[in-house]
Amino acid sequence: MNKITLLLIISLCATSTFSQNGTYKLKVKTMLGYEINPLRSPSSFIDRNGVFMNKSALYNNLPFVGGGIFYSSSSKTKKHRFDFYSNHRNSINSSKDSIRSAIHEGGIKYHLKTKKGNLLVSKLMYRDYIKTGGQDQDNLIGAPLSYKRIILENGYSIKLKRYWGLSIAPRTIGKFYKRRGFNQFKYVHNDISTVLSYHYSLKNKIGYRLSTNLGQRNYSIQKQTSTAENDPDLLDSNEVFIVNGNDDNLNRMWRYYSADLATKIPLGKKFKAIIKAGFVLRNDILDNRLGYRQSVIDLGVQYSHKKLKLSGGINHLGRTYTTLSASGTAALLRYDYIKLRGNASYSFSDRLQAFAQFGCTRRISNSDLETNRALRSYFIGECSMGMRFSIKGCYVERQKIR
Repeated sequence: MNKITLLLIISLCATSTFSQNGTYKLKVKTMLGYEINPLRSPSSFIDRNGVFMNKSALYNNLPFVGGGIFYSSSSKTKKHRFDFYSNHRNSINSSKDSIRSAIHEGGIKYHLKTKKGNLLVSKLMYRDYIKTGGQDQDNLIGAPLSYKRIILENGYSIKLKRYWGLSIAPRTIGKFYKRRGFNQFKYVHNDISTVLSYHYSLKNKIGYRLSTNLGQRNYSIQKQTSTAENDPDLLDSNEVFIVNGNDDNLNRMWRYYSADLATKIPLGKKFKAIIKAGFVLRNDILDNRLGYRQSVIDLGVQYSHKKLKLSGGINHLGRTYTTLSASGTAALLRYDYIKLRGNASYSFSDRLQAFAQFGCTRRISNSDLETNRALRSYFIGECSMGMRFSIKGCYVERQKIR
């Protein structure tokens, strides 16, 4: 919370540069929701004592309340824009008091647009992600679900020709975990992404976007144990002990190659269909262990009519690791993610809006050992509804006294 307060102070100081002219927008929201399986548990599990647990014992569904604020300030010429956001949500106490799910996040963004249409965006973001209770072990890389994260990113987008664009975005991320058995558990990585894109719209308003991406991510993983090395919570994704000594400093280098194609198709005056497809290849340069091939297809539809707006979609992501095997088999580990989403909003006026949304993800894994929590299939979901209040206007320019 202190970090988010600091971001707010910085944003207020920065927006003072637009206090003589320009425009502003302010949005405030509140919501009430329900979260299914916040700890990403499988539907069945056999613990180290041989006790079988089913879905009702593992899922720990929770209601939650939340709210957020978004503020944007633009200069008179639209050359400069400064954004601030802060979102918070917390689970409501239930009979399972040991389980907690919460998110506290905030960020500031600065946009600079040149006369040629090029764009510079700088971001500073903070997130406190809390998923505690039960056996909250991550289902992929052996890290706990809860973390604190800081991101610093600078992106520059350039218009090359009429339909072509190029963007370059270097980024630094620090993730800090609290985990039983460790005095220190953190990830620090630097990456850079380069995207070449092509946009084109036909006369019938059908639009296309083709983009290719080349990126590299360098990880530094630092862990320091404080308890016995036979602690079962110190297992990695293959149920192998992470650490055999006091210090474990690892470096990883992942290189990404990707391409995607998106199209937007109007279906009359009120409906639009959006289709996206993409492919990602990740090479593990140092260890040749965590590389994968990934394909994505996304189908969405939008409806807009006066005060009512609806949208929904389905997404399928298939990921196959190139060398990592599924637990208990010789087959390569494969995940299939199926995601559903839906949003609805109704405007009572220019300032007041009601909204509802839902999302769910089903992960299907070919690693099905019931004695493992990692690498398994799971289902997560949440739904929420609330109100959003917004205002926008212009700064009043002070007149000189004559």
